[in-house]
Amino acid sequence: MSAINKALRRLLPLLLCSAVVCAEGLPSNVESSLVADIKSAQQRLASTQKQLTSERTTLGKQLHDLNAQVRQLRKETAVARRLADEQTLSLDQLRERLTEWRNQGRYQHNLLASQHQQLASAPERDLPVRESFSAGLDWLQLRLQAMEQQLYPKWQNGSLVSPEGEVVSAAQIKMGPVQWYLQNDAERGGLLEHSDEQRLPLAALEFRGAELKQLQQLQRDGRGNVSFDPTLNRALALSKNQESLLDHLTKGGVWVLPILAFALFALVIALAKALQLWREPKLLPALAERCEKLLNHQEGAALIKLAQQTQGAQREMVEIVCASASSQQRDDRLFACLLGHKHRLEYWLGAIAITAAVSPLLGLLGTVSGMIKTFKMMTLFGAGDPSVVSGGISEALITTELGLVVAIPALLLHAVLQRWVKSYYSQLEADAIKFSQIETAPSATGVQL
Repeated sequence: MSAINKALRRLLPLLLCSAVVCAEGLPSNVESSLVADIKSAQQRLASTQKQLTSERTTLGKQLHDLNAQVRQLRKETAVARRLADEQTLSLDQLRERLTEWRNQGRYQHNLLASQHQQLASAPERDLPVRESFSAGLDWLQLRLQAMEQQLYPKWQNGSLVSPEGEVVSAAQIKMGPVQWYLQNDAERGGLLEHSDEQRLPLAALEFRGAELKQLQQLQRDGRGNVSFDPTLNRALALSKNQESLLDHLTKGGVWVLPILAFALFALVIALAKALQLWREPKLLPALAERCEKLLNHQEGAALIKLAQQTQGAQREMVEIVCASASSQQRDDRLFACLLGHKHRLEYWLGAIAITAAVSPLLGLLGTVSGMIKTFKMMTLFGAGDPSVVSGGISEALITTELGLVVAIPALLLHAVLQRWVKSYYSQLEADAIKFSQIETAPSATGVQL
């Protein structure tokens, strides 16, 4: 239709010109006939244009309706696809998605509540002037942008202080009070910490392995299980204050040295006594009965062979029994032998017991000394800062802790070694009593060891 209209507009001047030219050389009746034809052509052209305009309007309305139908069909298709996806999801996935939606709704509700509380508690000087409508609109726009950033956080580039103390640029995202950073070029990321003393955030904890991959997935896909500090930087503060064993002992002061010296002393003695008891020869069972039987039957060769099988205290007892001429002499020598072996077995065991008793006392002495220094500092500088007082008390208690740590194992070692010695000595004592009850005089048998 538009092409025909354009063609008619181009031909209309030509027809008029030709009609005028022809009219100059034609009679008046022919001229009137041509004018009538031209007018009728103009009327037909106007009607055609009017018809084209009405058809164009109708087609435009039909096109608009079709576009609206297409948009509606697209929405219905998206809804149908979502429903189809929901039907294919498993029950666990639906529960997980429902939990995520609830957490997101709870988070947004808390943010809105905090914003409402801030607006309610804000002083009038922080609010825009009521008479300035444009200032109020600008202030409201800023508040809406801040709320949108909190509700829908996005990654933003910013500066931070790295663990090495350098100012670097990295992508950052903040969700409530928790903020993360990610350096894709250096493959580094972790938690950020804000401090009132520093303008730039500080890299408090650096992620490794799976935690870093989850943070990268959060930046790439918008979804990820990232780690955060639920205690709001308290756990980070505890991790920073972790100290080595040497640093912990150094805080105890000079009284740590004697406690450690006693601990080393008791440990060396315990190891030496354990080695000594382990190397003691094993005791033969029923040795006195066997010797008495051989003496009664006057089997000197068998008695000599039996004596050669024994070692240590038992061999010495057998020699005493065979070499003694009388029972009184035998009993006295057996008693002296038992006393000598008892002294050798229990030698230095008392030092371990002394260590177990002295270590807590030294720890208490160090604590009292530290408390005196703490109260002296409070007298000079006051107790306005609780961290100074609590820090001094904690350092003073280190010596008590160390004294108990040394005393408890020393007491256990002493009890174990004492039981070991008592068990070994009881067997020797039982053999000596049985040897003293032998009535046959060994010298009468002619046995010489």
